[in-house]
Amino acid sequence: MSALRKAAIVGFPVAFGLFLIVMGVIVGSIDVTNYVETTATVTNVEEWPPDEEWNVDCDVGFAYEVEGRKYNGLFSHYSPVPEEGDEIVILYDPLTPSITTNTRIPHVYSVVLIVSGVVTLLLSVFLVLHIFLKEEVPPQTGTEQTKKEPPPSEAPPVKQTT
Repeated sequence: MSALRKAAIVGFPVAFGLFLIVMGVIVGSIDVTNYVETTATVTNVEEWPPDEEWNVDCDVGFAYEVEGRKYNGLFSHYSPVPEEGDEIVILYDPLTPSITTNTRIPHVYSVVLIVSGVVTLLLSVFLVLHIFLKEEVPPQTGTEQTKKEPPPSEAPPVKQTT
């Protein structure tokens, strides 16, 4: 296997692992502790087909008001599926009210991303060790012959004399 092909095989998992770690750090840097809770009215629901486990998600469009100013937002993969006109609880950034979320725990996602990235990198290390440090055994040319003795079951019978 050529060195370029080996590098390509190893490069993808390393890059993907680093991507997961970076995304985990970015998600973890989002601080929602100062976000304000409010209610929003569902304006649009677009259901997704059920997945293998029959979970139903949807995209939810919603409208809310902060200090007399109206805002619109969208949550993807929202569950359970609400009806248009229902009220849902959202959190918004008081400094930038157009930034919303529906959870106070983005750090759980951050930890999952970082751990997944570290595991991917560790698997990449084992892949590197397997590919680059694997000793290739040269094929035998047949010039070296070793004398083989037959196994004990195939030894010639011993003659008994009386």
